[in-house]
Amino acid sequence: MFIFYTFACFIRSLMDNWNVQPYQEKIINSLFKAYIGDKNYNDSYYLQPETVSKVMKNSINLPNFVKGITSDEDYDTKIYSAMYNFILENINSIDNLIDELKSAILEAENLSETEKETIKNLKTEKKEDKINFICEAFRIALKNDNKLKIDHNLIWRGKNSVNAIIGDLFSYGFNKRRECKNIVVIPVDTSFETHITTKLEKEKYPLVSEKTIHGKFLSRMYKITVKKEPLLKNDTESKRKRCYTEEGIKNLIENNLKEQGIEPSGNNSKNKPLYPIGTIAVIYHLNTIFYLLAISEFDENNNAQSNEKNIKIAIENLLEFYDKKGQGYSLYLPLIGTGLSRVRSSSEKISKMSPSIVCLSPKESFECILSTIMEKTDKILGEINIVIWKEIHPEHLEEINLFLNTLRKSEKLK
Repeated sequence: MFIFYTFACFIRSLMDNWNVQPYQEKIINSLFKAYIGDKNYNDSYYLQPETVSKVMKNSINLPNFVKGITSDEDYDTKIYSAMYNFILENINSIDNLIDELKSAILEAENLSETEKETIKNLKTEKKEDKINFICEAFRIALKNDNKLKIDHNLIWRGKNSVNAIIGDLFSYGFNKRRECKNIVVIPVDTSFETHITTKLEKEKYPLVSEKTIHGKFLSRMYKITVKKEPLLKNDTESKRKRCYTEEGIKNLIENNLKEQGIEPSGNNSKNKPLYPIGTIAVIYHLNTIFYLLAISEFDENNNAQSNEKNIKIAIENLLEFYDKKGQGYSLYLPLIGTGLSRVRSSSEKISKMSPSIVCLSPKESFECILSTIMEKTDKILGEINIVIWKEIHPEHLEEINLFLNTLRKSEKLK
């Protein structure tokens, strides 16, 4: 669960320490009246019960006249004077109120580190200091949006715009209605294979399985069609044509790598060109920029082999590329190097999936990706979202959550 500090949170803290039976409507309007003053106050400033209810549920923002309070030239003087009498007359324990506000602000997921540092460094020994602290907490509450747009798939909001979310990676890549651009990372092999091995081929050791992210990406691309030109009357062909073919995707990849000046590092047993771990080929489709990231090499049995070292190299290269080419667009990155282990519990033998597959657990992959990213936060100009597959085995999700809880505790101690 996430903690958010908003105007509603500030009011709840006042209510917890109110010296009589607290009423949201009365507290909010009394606070505004104290700031505006009896001479200037009129009914247009009064928030009706329905509005107060929506404000306290974080379903709407505050009216413009309230948001504009902090822009007054004499804000500091006026708010101190208003808050001084308001707090002394109505709050039964100022120290408890300060402790509650301080805890809420320092643990809030929606506030900047600057705002938290400001609160952390304020003195609260003297009465005047305490009022100043409450005034600053009020200012921060007004400055930030009261209406919360919560992504219920979000399980961790980290510093430096690095998040962890549960969802479908492809929903960020194949959404026709989305207006803003996204970057979606697709983990592939070092030969950038474009052929999906199907069950009908009865291949003992398939190259790209339909079940992998690589395979699912290719499958979706090959299904994309557009309308053909008007057909002749007796033309029985399909009215739609495919946008992408195996050969077409292959050409897009090769041309993009040539544009980048990247040459193959060798050839595999089938004389296909191989590229270094961490190589990125870019494919554009509508509002999505796909980064095909080479993270694995096929062995003699066509098993995609990768390890923590290769993943770290690949992520470091990805961050460098994103820094130079990402243009601040949000980037979505799946857990990589896990094979199909994400759908099985750690107690199940991986050998059931493939006789010689080597892969990381989802928790190991997540930790490797996150730690590598956090070492290179200067390369993040936009937002990086680590996408955990929505149908991940509950045991693996629990392991990731335990890791994140440990991470949260360590961040609080800093």
